[in-house]
Amino acid sequence: MLSIDEITRIEDRYCQSGEQSLGEAFRELLHRWECGERDRETALRLLFLSWYASAEPDWLTGLTALPDAAAVFRRLSEHLDEELESDDEYHFVAGYMATLFPWCCGDEEEWTKRGRKHLTRVKSAPWIGAPMIFSGRGAYGHYFAHIVKQGWAGTLPKQ
Repeated sequence: MLSIDEITRIEDRYCQSGEQSLGEAFRELLHRWECGERDRETALRLLFLSWYASAEPDWLTGLTALPDAAAVFRRLSEHLDEELESDDEYHFVAGYMATLFPWCCGDEEEWTKRGRKHLTRVKSAPWIGAPMIFSGRGAYGHYFAHIVKQGWAGTLPKQ
């Protein structure tokens, strides 16, 4: 089983040179998860790649021949809703993904609502605007550092 650092190096090939390496990273993260490695980093990165597999074309990412990515997203979400109930980062990333492309998560209407619910929980998170918390965290970190740098507050639901 590969370590998170080894998986980060696989993902970095995609982030740094556009290599179609995310399918390999997904399979390694899923293997970790299925072998009982239920740590926060494995979960967040697997959640992201399961969503990204539906959000971006496979010829770009290398996320081909995956098990049902939306089903993986839903199973992880159910687990993380309990495990990371008070985790602002989780609520931010889950909410952002679910509101941006809810059909990548499952039923579009359901996931739009769930995404908004997640995002309302992070309006006052102390790390808002701090992309460095995503540094060194593979494609997940690269993606969300960019989102935070761009100013994500516009994605929050109206009260």
